[in-house]
Amino acid sequence: MTTSEVTVAIVEEELDPARVWAIRAGAELEWLPRNLQLRATLKQPKTDERFFLLGRLDDYKLVPPIWDFRDEGWAGETDRRNFPSQGAPPGIPSIFHTSGVICAPFNRLAYAGYSALHADWGAAQNWVHVAPGYVRADTIADMLATIQLHLNYTTGRLG
Repeated sequence: MTTSEVTVAIVEEELDPARVWAIRAGAELEWLPRNLQLRATLKQPKTDERFFLLGRLDDYKLVPPIWDFRDEGWAGETDRRNFPSQGAPPGIPSIFHTSGVICAPFNRLAYAGYSALHADWGAAQNWVHVAPGYVRADTIADMLATIQLHLNYTTGRLG
């Protein structure tokens, strides 16, 4: 089995709970196994704006996915205009960093080598056990639910 085939098998094992979450949350999910991408269209409740969350899942679970927000056509690279403003439930720091990165152990972009946010977290391969005291999500459904929870407390976009 190739690395890509292993990743597809792992992701597809986690997709049913993610789909159940999406139905409850009113989100749309699209799994592109050839590209190892998961596309989630989320809604910001305070504005009814749609946000297009792209999960790049190559080498998932060895390393966390790369989660970032894209435009409606799913094109280009990360752009602050596609990223939600900061917001979180009371008493919890926002995972939406002002640099336009989802700052959570389950996002590969939060690690040194991918961004300058968390050199203190070490290697992305330790993502499940890193950063005590930070938000934790070990499955795709948990990651999506956490991102949506924080999105529920935002208003507008960064850019």
